[in-house]
Amino acid sequence: MRDNTALIGVLVLAFAMRVMNLGYGLPYFYADEPVFVGPTIYMLSSLDPNPHWFGHPGHFLMYLLAGWFILVSLGVLAFRFLTGHIHGPADVSALFSAETYREVLRPVYYLSGRFLMVLLALLAILLTYRIGRKLFGKPAALLAGLALAVSPMLVAGGRFIRTDIPGVVLIVLSQFFLLNFIEEKKNKWLIAASLTAGFAIADKYTLGLFMLLILAYAVEDGLKRRKAAVNLLTVLAFTFIGFFVFAPFVLLDFKHAIADILLETETTHLGADRLPGLQNYYWYFKYGVYDAVGGAFFMAFAAVGLIPVCLKGDFKKRFFLVFPLVYFFVMASASIRFQNRLMPVLPFVAVLFGAGVHGTHRFISGRIRPRAAARAVLIVFWVLTFAALVSVAVRDYRYAETFSRTDSRTIAKEWIESHLPAGSKIAYEDYAPQMQVNPKRPFVLLDRGYDKIVSLPLSAYEEQSVDYIIITDSFRSRFFEEPKKYGLEIQRYKELVKKTELVKVFSYPDHPGPVIRIYRLKGTTG
Repeated sequence: MRDNTALIGVLVLAFAMRVMNLGYGLPYFYADEPVFVGPTIYMLSSLDPNPHWFGHPGHFLMYLLAGWFILVSLGVLAFRFLTGHIHGPADVSALFSAETYREVLRPVYYLSGRFLMVLLALLAILLTYRIGRKLFGKPAALLAGLALAVSPMLVAGGRFIRTDIPGVVLIVLSQFFLLNFIEEKKNKWLIAASLTAGFAIADKYTLGLFMLLILAYAVEDGLKRRKAAVNLLTVLAFTFIGFFVFAPFVLLDFKHAIADILLETETTHLGADRLPGLQNYYWYFKYGVYDAVGGAFFMAFAAVGLIPVCLKGDFKKRFFLVFPLVYFFVMASASIRFQNRLMPVLPFVAVLFGAGVHGTHRFISGRIRPRAAARAVLIVFWVLTFAALVSVAVRDYRYAETFSRTDSRTIAKEWIESHLPAGSKIAYEDYAPQMQVNPKRPFVLLDRGYDKIVSLPLSAYEEQSVDYIIITDSFRSRFFEEPKKYGLEIQRYKELVKKTELVKVFSYPDHPGPVIRIYRLKGTTG
């Protein structure tokens, strides 16, 4: 019961870390969430099961969201019925009309989707605990869960609707099934591991690396038991089935799928290009592992947990290290760098951290004499451990607390709708105020999306009779950080400053959101 109580405490802490200010920004959305929510809403509203977007592919998340949104819709419908607002089919139709969706249901779906991500993060922690207990015992497993509960990257990533958290859950679940297969040699575990790996590929293509790990072990083990061919076919077949269950249209709509996939396999990305040589591997380690798990204390004890595994660990423990190492080097060798790509590695680091802390406790207890000295050292050790965990938790809290403040883009949108003349033609880009969402004043909007304002010269906007241009430092700062590569874009920024009038700057260092600048083109009044 004590172990369950401790585990529940870890999960409660993890929940609190992630649910704080979960409604940040709504009814606007400032992360990549529309990439996944948009196709989901399309599927539900059109009854077309094809998401028509295949980038990650992200389909596991989309179909999961579809089921979740149906449950949420039924809950909303039941609440409206019980409160006397539903009297017939007309009221149901009105509740789910396009206008009601824009004004009421969209924020509800986004908030509920974020809550689903929180629940999945808790599931990832629970599964990591189960793996840690299987490999290193209950105390190490609890410490691993605690490390994940306060992991800065998992806390930050666990509050938005993205493919990262579902991917972590699926990799950890597949690893759990694979460890069971290694122990018991039962085909049901190999099938379960392969199916789950297929689900993971339907979430993010890159997670297919785990299927190769399953395949390698299954064939190697099969050679010993004269079942190599059977194991090979089992892994390939059930991985394919798992993938097809959640991403059937990658194959059924292959023409469009391959176009999206090729678009996603870009070799250059603004502000995220590969660094030279070993710098890229250091960058991934620093930001994707070291900072992501909590810093020096956590990495030091993960190393302590790693040493005995390498020196005298059994096969299961050593095999446990293969995926994070291979995945790290493959991701760090890519031409584009995003630290969140290493999120699936963090549960493995957390388990090693738990093993390192627990192993240190056992070493102090068993080697230091007299016992009074050992107790004194243990007190100091656990005070330091507790302080490290609290320090990271406080950092997480402060991060979450910033989301209680209004985003700079929301402030800017409200100002624009109050001060710029109705009917003005406004050009803007991604990460700018979302003028198209719940408009309060009619404007003619030219949404450049991810094409960026400076992908066109100023003359192009003048020819289109644009009155105002909105830019953000989300793009501007990235261009200016690489002047040799983006000389043309920087020149266009300078032209914008020189030939237009700066109307307003929104800069709030203590608030979320970028610095925003609004420029009025010459000849525009208002």
